[in-house]
Amino acid sequence: MIAAAHRLGYDLSAHRGVQVTTGLLDWADLVLAMDAAILRELQALTGGHVHGELRLYLDGRDVPDPFGPPDAAFATCAALITGAVPAFTPARGSRARPARPRQAAVRRPAGPGNGPA
Repeated sequence: MIAAAHRLGYDLSAHRGVQVTTGLLDWADLVLAMDAAILRELQALTGGHVHGELRLYLDGRDVPDPFGPPDAAFATCAALITGAVPAFTPARGSRARPARPRQAAVRRPAGPGNGPA
């Protein structure tokens, strides 16, 4: 996926996944799941009590998981993801509120079930 993203102009070399916690879900205004199974897991994790919105990244369909297939599958997946970005970004010149700092998303929030502060 890193190579496919690079061909589209994105550098994912520093990307690191983090375990989703209820604290992260509560922090986020919008959480986009790449497939319906992950969406169901996120909904179960929140127990129906979520601050923001949980939804599929592609309206009504899953983003295929190209784990292991040939490079062409990664290119197709990257193109699908990139093609849907405009649906989640404000139009140029809109008065959308600024995004939260990205580094906050990788911190483990203090609180019940999330370890010491």
